[in-house]
Amino acid sequence: MLLFLSKFTACLAIFLLFYKLLLEKESMHHFKRAYLLGALVASLLIPTIVFTEYVAIPTNTDLLKATPREANPVLTDAPSKIQTEKMNWETVLCSIYLFGVTIFGIRFLLHLRQLWWRIRKNPKLRTRLTTRVLLIPKLPPHTFFSYIFLNKTAYETDQIPQEVLLHEETHANQWHSLDIILVELAQVLLWFNPLIYLLKSAIKLNHEFLADSAVVKNDTSIPKYQHLLLSFLTKASENHHSSIKIANAIVYSSTRAERSRSIKKRFTVMKTNTSKKSIVLRSFLLLPLTVFLLLAFSTSKEVYIPKNASSDTSSEHYARSLSIEILGNGNYLVEDIAVNKNNFLSIVNQFNTDIDADIRNKILNIHLTSSQDIPNSEVWFVYNSLLDYGFYRIVAPNQEVIREKGNTPFAIENDYPERQEIEKYNALATKYNVIPIEKRKIPLNDLKTLETIYSKMSEVQKREAQPFPECLPKTNTTIQHTVKQISVNINNKGQILVQEDLVALEALTKFLTNINPHLSVEQRRKIVASKIYVDTKAPKEVVQKVERILVEYGVATINIVGPEDKQFSKVQHSATREEMKEYNALAKKYNEMDRNSIIIKNKEIKRLKELYGKMSKKQQADAEPFPNFPPPPPAPKAPEPPKNVSDTEYAVNQIESIIDTQDPYDVVGKTILVHRSELPESQPIPTYIKMSEPNIATPPPPPNPISHVESIEKLAKEGADFMLNGTPISAEKALEVVKKNDKINIDPRESTNEKTLVKLSVDPNHLKN
Repeated sequence: MLLFLSKFTACLAIFLLFYKLLLEKESMHHFKRAYLLGALVASLLIPTIVFTEYVAIPTNTDLLKATPREANPVLTDAPSKIQTEKMNWETVLCSIYLFGVTIFGIRFLLHLRQLWWRIRKNPKLRTRLTTRVLLIPKLPPHTFFSYIFLNKTAYETDQIPQEVLLHEETHANQWHSLDIILVELAQVLLWFNPLIYLLKSAIKLNHEFLADSAVVKNDTSIPKYQHLLLSFLTKASENHHSSIKIANAIVYSSTRAERSRSIKKRFTVMKTNTSKKSIVLRSFLLLPLTVFLLLAFSTSKEVYIPKNASSDTSSEHYARSLSIEILGNGNYLVEDIAVNKNNFLSIVNQFNTDIDADIRNKILNIHLTSSQDIPNSEVWFVYNSLLDYGFYRIVAPNQEVIREKGNTPFAIENDYPERQEIEKYNALATKYNVIPIEKRKIPLNDLKTLETIYSKMSEVQKREAQPFPECLPKTNTTIQHTVKQISVNINNKGQILVQEDLVALEALTKFLTNINPHLSVEQRRKIVASKIYVDTKAPKEVVQKVERILVEYGVATINIVGPEDKQFSKVQHSATREEMKEYNALAKKYNEMDRNSIIIKNKEIKRLKELYGKMSKKQQADAEPFPNFPPPPPAPKAPEPPKNVSDTEYAVNQIESIIDTQDPYDVVGKTILVHRSELPESQPIPTYIKMSEPNIATPPPPPNPISHVESIEKLAKEGADFMLNGTPISAEKALEVVKKNDKINIDPRESTNEKTLVKLSVDPNHLKN
């Protein structure tokens, strides 16, 4: 480990030296960002690279005959005290390292928690690509992923310059926080290495170079921007906060001296313009640097191979064995080395390397052992894995596979579950069987485990195992979630964002079908609202197409929120074509009727008002005018009974009169509730008296309704109050309005001060309240 850390430190130091001398002050910031991150990764990987060299030597060389005792006889006589002291030092150093990792890890998590707390507890303003978090404390602007932290007072009073906002948006759009998170994690693991802190500072400074470059390219005056940075340098010395250490701040350094140095470097780089030739030359210099580090700090290994190993005479080789213990669940012990199915063959290949596969096919025996019964599938796995490696035979407790005779393992007829699987099934089944079936709820993972093991059991195993824990069939109680607000954002390029999903205009209709699929079009037109947010230069035709698609989908309202110019309609309500057609038909029907013989249906009046209320101002102007319904006639007085006529005779006469003049639209056959407990037990038989048809005079026809002008004059004499579209007016003004518009709506009501309140309105919706 010490050798690895030394090589890592040397590689990183050379990379940083190259950066400081040739790259830092050049305006090739995106390349520098990739270089710094690559330097960290390369410094970690280069020391782990091993170049293997195979050396062929004679089989009778003294090197192969030397024993470990002959090569280093002193090691056997080394005092045990030295070994003990070494182990103690390793324990102390390991404890110190873990303590540092714990401290820096907690510090990193606390910083993340503090930023998360700020995001959660402070008001936020969402823009197209970023979210602005408004803070009460006076902290310098800083960024973490897509969140930009700004002082609330300064933001609301427009004290934050646009250059600063653009600077922070560049941090967010280029995802600089990913670099910071990576280097912070490296700092947690390598906290004792001072070069990590230099690398972190270089990465943060290059982030500022990138943000400054974006501001300067936006036609910002360099002297003005430099003066702005100096003003934030002064404020940062007073308002610095520790949590900014894992965020990108416009002034990020910890000390005033370090901030001053970084500002000077930023001023210098702002004015630097590196030529393409220089960029290419410096980039190519990186190639020999990397090759040098690979040769200098990678590891070389020599593997000695016998040059004249005999392969034609098996008499020189003796039988060998390889022990494999099957642990279950894809785990094995190959000569006491723990392996799994993924690295099984690579570990086996490390044994018997002094002989080739042909020799192994003649002398190598594979012994399989296990504390349980070995499934045939496991024998097949070992057999298939070692065919190319080479073996003479595989010996298992229940079978022997001799390759020379063409033997293969037993067929996998039934892959019954192993004992551990059955024990796991019984434990889960017992756990859920004790719960009443009405209250039994099995998690999906446990249910899958139960079903998998149970399906593999034989009939005998099923009888001996716990019964399968069944569940009651699930009733269809799924409640569809209703989306009552559909938000559509359209930018200057005509791109559409629906409910935070980017959707092509051609796919918008299909996308909307997935929203509220459980509602019909008519239901959506009653409860679903929509808003279209448009940028200043959003294509007008795109906005209009989106509006038409929403109308076809079915929404109650469409609210277009955008620029103040009039290229977009500012409608909040609109009726569909079918609704406009229905309204025009009803309105035309009533407008063409004779006012003296008009027949009005209450259901149609309500429908007219509902459709008229949905229309936009333009639709109301283009549609048929709303019918001017006359006030309902007063109810006729009840006729007085004729004198000198008995009650029975009068009742008979009234019944016959009602039958003669019955309206065919009268509702007949209504149910009359009768409480039988109040009726006497026996009913007397009614006596019918035959009467001659009485001579009752036909009532005179109702008088013609008075005109609106006469009605207003009469109400004015009675001292009534008048309102026009919700605004109080005088009686003279009301009379003037009625004379100019004979189709105006009139609604006389009793007010709280015992005076009649007359409401006048062109729009029937104003008469609702």
